[in-house]
Formats: sequence, C-alpha cells, structure tokens
Amino acid sequence: MASFVESCRCSGARPAGIVGHRFTSRPDIVGRLLRDRHVVRFVVAPTGFGKSTTVFEYSNIIFGFRDMLWMNCKSPCFLRDLDANVLLSAIRHIEPALRLAVFEDVPCLDDDRAIAFSNVLDQLLSLDYEVIVTCTPSADTFSHLQRDRMMLTGNDLLLSDDELVTLTVSNRYSEQDISAIPSISRIAGMYWRDEGARALLQGVSLEELPQDVVLTMIVLLVLGSGNIDDIQAFLTPDRAREAGAIISESYPFFGLDSRAGVYKTVDVSIAQIAENFGARMSRFAACSTFGDKDALACRLADMLIESEQYRRACEFMCSFASKSAAAGWLVRSCRCLIRNGEAYAIAKLHDAIRRGATGQLDALSICKSWASLMMGDIDAVLTFSKRISRSGAASVMQKMQAFCFLVLFGDKQSVKKAAFKLSQILDQFDESAAKCEESLYCDTLVMAKFALAIEDEGLAAVKDWDLMRTQDSQNAAKLDVLLFCAGILMKCIVAELSKDDSSSINGFKDGSMQSDLLNRLRTMLAFCKNSVEAHVSSNNWFIFFAAQNILDITDALPLFSDLALSDKAVSNFQRMRASISKQCEEYGLDVRRAKAKQHEYNVTNPSIFRFEEDISKNENASTSIPTLSVNLFGGMEVRLGGRILEPNKLSRMKTKTLLAVLVINRGKEIPRHRLAEILWPDSGIDSYRRNFYSIWSQLKQSLSIDGTCPYLIRSQVGCSIDMRLVTSDVYEYDKICRALLFGSDEANDWEYLYSRVCNEYAGKLMPCETENKTIVSLRDHYHAQMVDGLIATSARLVAMNEPRGALWFAREAARRESKREDVFIALMEAQIAADQRSAALETYFECRQFLSEELGIDPSSRLVGLYRSIIETEDVF
Repeated sequence: MASFVESCRCSGARPAGIVGHRFTSRPDIVGRLLRDRHVVRFVVAPTGFGKSTTVFEYSNIIFGFRDMLWMNCKSPCFLRDLDANVLLSAIRHIEPALRLAVFEDVPCLDDDRAIAFSNVLDQLLSLDYEVIVTCTPSADTFSHLQRDRMMLTGNDLLLSDDELVTLTVSNRYSEQDISAIPSISRIAGMYWRDEGARALLQGVSLEELPQDVVLTMIVLLVLGSGNIDDIQAFLTPDRAREAGAIISESYPFFGLDSRAGVYKTVDVSIAQIAENFGARMSRFAACSTFGDKDALACRLADMLIESEQYRRACEFMCSFASKSAAAGWLVRSCRCLIRNGEAYAIAKLHDAIRRGATGQLDALSICKSWASLMMGDIDAVLTFSKRISRSGAASVMQKMQAFCFLVLFGDKQSVKKAAFKLSQILDQFDESAAKCEESLYCDTLVMAKFALAIEDEGLAAVKDWDLMRTQDSQNAAKLDVLLFCAGILMKCIVAELSKDDSSSINGFKDGSMQSDLLNRLRTMLAFCKNSVEAHVSSNNWFIFFAAQNILDITDALPLFSDLALSDKAVSNFQRMRASISKQCEEYGLDVRRAKAKQHEYNVTNPSIFRFEEDISKNENASTSIPTLSVNLFGGMEVRLGGRILEPNKLSRMKTKTLLAVLVINRGKEIPRHRLAEILWPDSGIDSYRRNFYSIWSQLKQSLSIDGTCPYLIRSQVGCSIDMRLVTSDVYEYDKICRALLFGSDEANDWEYLYSRVCNEYAGKLMPCETENKTIVSLRDHYHAQMVDGLIATSARLVAMNEPRGALWFAREAARRESKREDVFIALMEAQIAADQRSAALETYFECRQFLSEELGIDPSSRLVGLYRSIIETEDVF
C-alpha cells in the first residue's frame, strides 16, 4: 500500500510533467509562501493560473527537490490510501525523513474524506513537515477545517505590474497604463501557453461545479461583457446572486465585478465554448428559467443581437441549438442581420442547418437569397427563388418574395412567368392573413407591388414609388424597401436615358418624357441622399445599396453633382464595401474548402447510396483506355468503349453476379470472404477458393484489352473495380431517385424524369438472377427507392397544381407496386386533383379489398379521409 507514496518521493529529481525545462519565475509569490512555513499553505485557483508552477519553484529554491514528497492527488491511489487510513503512516516510514509534502490537485472530497485529509495535514504539521496543498476552487472542501492556514487564491496569482512589464503586454501599454490593466489580462496561463484561453475553459469544464454556476459561466463567456443583470435572465434572482458571488470570488478570468455590477470575460470563441460545454447544454438548461436547451440558446442569441454581436450570435446558434430551433431563430432574426450587413453570418448558418430544418427550408432559402444578393451572387438568388416558387410547402408571403426576386433579377422568360404568378397571388392576397409574417425580411407586399409595376408598366412605376414614399417613409421596413426599389428604378431610368445622345442630356425640352424622367430621378436621388446622410454611421445594407447607386449616378451624370454624398457618407460607404467584400472572400473560401473536403471524402469513401458524378467520370484515367459501361436494369449489358461485349464472354451467372456486386459497390474494396458468402453461401473454404479463382479469371479475361484487364483490382484481402474507368446505369439511377425524392432545380425537370423512369429504368435490377440473395435484396431496395421517389414527386406536383404530371407518376408507382397502401393514396390524391373522382373511388375499393383479403386490416384514416372527401362533396344550389 505504501508503494504509491514511495513513488511520489522526489529524491532530488524534478517531478515529471509539472513544468517544462524553462518557466517564468515568480519570486513575489514564492516570497509569500515563505512568510509562514508552520501552517498549511493552500494554493486554490482555477487551471491556468500557475498553481503548480509556483509550488514547483518554491520546492526547487528551498529544498532542491530533496527530502520532499510531491503527490499527484489525481491518481486514484491517493483516495485509496486516504480511505485505508495508511497515507500518514506511509509518509512517516520514508527514510530519511521528509521535510516537505506537496499535495497537488486534490480532488473534491466528501465530508468524511475531508476530515480524514485534514487530520493527515495536522499530523504532518505536528511532525515538523511543511505542507502545501493545491486544488481548484470547486475542490476546496477542506481548507476551512484548518484554523491556522495561509490561503493563496486566483486573485493572488494574477500577474503583478512588474511581471507585466517583462512580458509582451508591455508593448501594448505605456508604463502609466500598466496599473490599469484589468484582471482578465493578468492571468499567467494566457501568456505562458499558446492556447491559454482553451486551457482555462478546459480546466473549468472539468471541475465539479453546480450546474447553475456552470450555466452562469457559459452565459458570461458567450456574451463577453455586459451588466450583471444579464444572469437573472436565466436564473432566479437568488441563484443568480449566489452564482455571481462564487464566480467573482474564485474565477477572475470572468472579470465579474459584483460591486460595479458589470463583467468582461477573457476573449474566447464560440467553438471553444462548445468544445467544452456543448455536449452538456441540456443539463445546464434544465436548471435555468427556460428548462429547454433551444429556448435558452435562442434567448442568448437574442442578447448577442442586442449587443450587436451578430456573427457570434449565428455561430452560437449553429453550435448550441438544434437545427430546427436555429432555423426558426434565423428566419426571425434575418431582417436584423440584413440591416446590419451580416451576409456571411446568414449564409454560414443557413449552410450548416438547412439539411435538418424540417418544414423551414423555404424560409431559409429566402434568408440565403438575401445573403447572396448582398454578396452580389445573383445566380444563387435566382436558384433559391426558383426552388421556393416550385415548393408546395412555401407560404404565400414566401412565394411572393421569391417571385419578386425573379421579376427584378431574372431573364426575360423568367420575368414574364414570375410576373404572371405574382399578379395571381396579389389578386387573391388577404393582407390581414399575412400579419404573422409582417416581420419577414423586408416589406414584401410593397416590394411585390413595385416589382409588378416595373414589369407591367415599365418606367411608369416611378409614380407608384412616389406614392409609396408619401404614405409612410418613416417606418423602418418601408424605408428599407423604398431604398431598395429606388436603387433598382434609378438604374432603369439611367438605362432609358442612355439610349439618347449623352451630349444632349442637359438639353431635353421641358415637358418631354426625358425631362420628366430627369425630374423623377432627381426626386429619388434626393430622397436616397437624405436617407443615407441621416444614417451616416449605419451598417444597414439598404443604406449601403442606396449609397452605391447615388455614387454611380452622380459619377455618370454630372447634372446631379449637387446631390453627391458628403465625405462622411462616402467614408461609411467605403467601410461597408470593404466589409462586404471581405465577407464574400471568407464565404467563397469556406465554400471551396467544403467542396474540396466533400470531394476528398466521396473519392475515398464511395457508397452505393450516394450519387457522385466525379467518381464515375474518367477525369484521372488514361484516354487510351476505353470506358467500361455496365448496365444492370432490365438485364445486364456490358460495353467496352461503346462496343457491346459478346454475350458468350459472360455466359456464367456467377460471373455476372460478381461483376454486378463490384459495380454496385462503387470501387470500394470487398473482402474475399464476403464475396464467397455472396456467391457461394453454402460452400466450404476450399470449394470457395477453387470457384472464386475460376470466376475471377473468366471475368478478367472477358474484360481484357491487349492481354491486360485495367478495370479489375485484386489485393491480398479483397477485390474492387477502378472507378475512374467504369460507369453504370446504377449511378444514374441513384441520381434520378434523389431528384424524385427531393426535387430538382429545373422547372420542367419532372417531364424529363418521367421519360427516363418509364424508358431506361422500366425494368428491375438483373431480373434473371432469382437465386442470389444479395442481388434479390438489392433489387428490392432499388425498387422501393424508385417507388418512394414516384410517390414523393406525385405529391409535390399535386401541391404545385400540376395534376397531369402527378397522375402520371402515381400511375407509374401503381404499375410497379400494387401492395403498398401509400401508392393507392398517392394515386387517389392525383386522381382527385385531376377531377377523376370515379377513378379515385375505384382505386379506393381496390385498395380496401386488397387490405382486407390479403392482410386482414382496415384502410388507414388518411385513405378513408380521401374517400369521404369524394362522397361528401355536394354542389351548393
């Protein structure tokens, strides 16, 4: 039992793993430890404050690491010996006698262990030992048991003015300012370690602190600075005061001043906070006034928005909230982020959460459209707008916003279609029903009317803009849309005027159309100039957009030089332009990195469930080697460089099965024992080896070119194919199923998809192979995948008011699968949408009969609901 204590004896050697060979000396702290050597000296501070370094230096200077004990109390052996009551006896039996006992990083002890440890300390003092104990504040459950003691806390270990002068911080402060450096800039670990802030967070995250205290720490770290009342937004007043008192007393790096009621923590990133606390956020939220992690995260993000930390708010929601909650928060906060020019923050959060934001994809797409517009990516704006316009789940306001973008920035064909759809929406629009979305990004209704006026009446839309300006230009939402529309309209006017000879632009006759346009343009320029000058320090992107148009027009038309912006407004514009340009560069770099990372993953981890064109392309293959094309649907067809391989070369079914399995596995290596299980599930090892070599040789010979086969790869443990040289209809099949399930960006893509489904993929996977269980299982999988896609597309087309297409896809699904209730439901929905009520009734009775006779169950409530919607419909006379 004494071996652990014996191993802690130094015997003149430095304790391993405490400090490096070079460390910063702290003579003032060592001097304080020397003041009273006859009492227990407790050094209680968080990780990163230099507890061990200080005691290490004291041991070296006073004892030279001789006749002393350095016990690492993190070891379970410490608690073992303490519980066995042998710790003291083991120390006393060490010869020669010790003079110093250091207990480093004592863990949190319960009452019995704390009393036992305190007794050990008393006995050591009575034997003329010097005793030093180090621990974190949360572990100090025993120091109060010592009547006479010396206590050094984290505040005592902060760097002094003299120590700061010797560090690099002196380059940032004058000698007069050194004394004014706050406590958060005096933490030793922040200067002694490369990642001092990370070490501080990691240390405090490992302490056994009450959950409400940890929650308070997270709140302070996330917000960075503010008023102490911020804590009371998450805890009751009493608990907030208690937690604040603990942090203020023992954790200086939070910069919490209870007297002044303010705090300013060390600068840490959201990623560092999430790394240490993110996994336990649900437990911390349970002790808050919210009780829910997502509600807590949304409140903290709102507080970051209030303190103008917009990007940090988005990073926090991405790291701490669920994707659904983050999506809801982004939709709600998007307008504020746009007004403050945070395109990068919107785009990054959108990209991080869009795949998990069920039911909010359309609203997120509008957010991304605005972010793309701010960064000048018009193609992305149109892509997302088209996606929203075809979505059956998008709300009226969301579709209105999407059509606005298509009218304002699309090509001629898109503009006409979008304007027609937009006019239909406006004709049937109920303004009172859309009040719940009135905070959506911008005044969408005003923007829609203006966009339609531009398309319908051309430059006469200036009158509509002037009317909108006179109604309510003081409202922030109206001001934003007025500036946005004015910018677009002024470009139209300048384009119209540029059709005339620029030399005569100042000589237009009064009352002419050109003269009227000039007057209108001056009015809009004056309005935009006044708005820009009134918000000369604003980060509002709409103000920036207006300023950009003013500068372009006043530079191009000297006639309006009297409306040029002031130097202060121009300076603010240049600052905003630099900020947005930097955001574009950052986002572009992030996108390129993400694509490179995804491409690398796809190449090294091929999967039959993911379609990746780059894998199947011959981008790295030698052009002299023809491509091997293996089609499996409707029967196997093999082509070498476009030439069909003779059937007698693949006459054996096992050879075909082997090639099919290799192709479906997309270049991923398959172990030989797995191939044996697939091809000969009931054979022994010896039989497998003989058969496999025969099948492999035949396949290799069939695919050989000039005596070599570049397509097949065999290693000592497995087999695969070279994906650079091989393509298959299986890969395209996966792409088509994905498009059917999740939709496509092309407006008329469903007609193309239907044609391919009914022609190229009308047959099943290798229909002649009926004995191999693996092929049969894969055939069923691909069959179910296609049926799922057909049902999803039919439902989507019904929502898009395309009953003809919905009926086609539903019928195809019914042709392929007659034993699934959801297929009958999709067919009934399409038939009802196409006004084929009698056919829908026949479908219902057919399904009911099948369910009753074959499965012995009743139709689902959804199917019965469709039936009742038909028979209960009556004309009102």
